[in-house]
Amino acid sequence: MFDTIPGFEAKKNMALAEIAYFHFDWEKGLELSCAFMPYPGETHYSNIFDEHFELILLATYKTNAWKETLKFFTDLLKIYKKVGNKQVIFQINKKIRELKNKAKTIKEFKNAVPKVRKTGKTLEDIIKQQQEYRPKLNNKELEKADYLLYFLNREGKTADFIKIYEKFGAPLYQENHLLAAKEYIALGKIKKAQGALLNFAKCWWPIEQMQVEPVNIMTDKELLPALDKKFCEKILKTPKAANA
Repeated sequence: MFDTIPGFEAKKNMALAEIAYFHFDWEKGLELSCAFMPYPGETHYSNIFDEHFELILLATYKTNAWKETLKFFTDLLKIYKKVGNKQVIFQINKKIRELKNKAKTIKEFKNAVPKVRKTGKTLEDIIKQQQEYRPKLNNKELEKADYLLYFLNREGKTADFIKIYEKFGAPLYQENHLLAAKEYIALGKIKKAQGALLNFAKCWWPIEQMQVEPVNIMTDKELLPALDKKFCEKILKTPKAANA
């Protein structure tokens, strides 16, 4: 894919790793992420490192490569201590703890299932709140829907969230599609969850040239029940939004 482009090996590995993960090729994704990580300065965006740290942990869980990944992070820590990147050092230490506590980490993967919320503020409560504090949103339907969904997710009921989400659907703000997917997973509606994730993929855009796929679909453990190889390969082929 990148044979005609000289240099930039770390960035190429980052992009190829993301593609491998969406093919459910965990071994290849893990290999490529680990090849990308030891090069400080290859990206200016810390969230890309954070995403690949989570992808490495997921791939380790899928391949049972706990010992090998622990050695990788132990060696990686030495590199970043020399650089003095405190944020990356913090994340590496966090991953080392998770790898050492294998049983707890496996349990977290297996038990990361969203819960249906049957109690909380009603939709009417949230609407009243919006009318009091953000009345100008009455003339901005999508922004009003984003506001309602934000608070319904945190303080309201699953059924009310779904009601508003299904009324507006695809045009909503990116984050709402991820939240909706979790709500559907909680209800056991996996196809609906996949539809919400597809909506997210269509409006996702990269923040760096070699960031090629919406990997935060995979880095949130609560979304994993909606992912299978066929669906993830569909995400790969789905046109994404242009970088605004």
